[in-house]
Amino acid sequence: MIELRQVSLEYPGPEPVTVLSNLDLAIEPGEFVALVGPSGAGKTSLLNLIGGLDKPTSGHLEVDGQDLGQLDDNQLSAYRNQKVGFIFQSFHLHPNRTALQNVTVPLYFGTQSMAEGIRRGRKLLEELGLAGLEHRPVGRLSGGQRQRVAVARALVNQPKLILADEPVGSLDEQSASLVADALTRAAESGVTVVSATHDNVLTERASRILKVEGGRVG
Repeated sequence: MIELRQVSLEYPGPEPVTVLSNLDLAIEPGEFVALVGPSGAGKTSLLNLIGGLDKPTSGHLEVDGQDLGQLDDNQLSAYRNQKVGFIFQSFHLHPNRTALQNVTVPLYFGTQSMAEGIRRGRKLLEELGLAGLEHRPVGRLSGGQRQRVAVARALVNQPKLILADEPVGSLDEQSASLVADALTRAAESGVTVVSATHDNVLTERASRILKVEGGRVG
């Protein structure tokens, strides 16, 4: 599913910064991989590379048979829209739209029917403890509720790959368990899940734990 061969990422500038260095990594379909390590170690940068938000400075990066380094901007956009569900730390939700409207945004870019997607969106919100809130504007939800809306949005299009950046970071224990359950179900259905996390509730569910430190993965 995911293969990195000697992948490096360097941010240009007067003094270029090497964020990831000569990574070799393979992740199989249906794996639930937890990325752990100190802040600034490169976990988010690795997720951004796999998600096609950044391009490697060098090396080979392949996801689901596509060489991401060879794709143009339109092809990368199609890859992200059709194959990847993102859970960002900052959520990127529309505050004036309802929870369900936010969840169903990916349906406009995928192949799933809108009616089927809306049903799935409602079910995901219910599974994440948000039943009865689907028509409430996101701006009127708590931070923890918004975080769970972002998780539902990432899952609604049934992507092949979920990339999650601290998806339970600000949640209470019960809500974190609901998110962990949802990601576990996705992995059990064959979705590849890669999550940066500091939380045991996710590392305990992961099929593999990788430590990211000093721009390397071990």
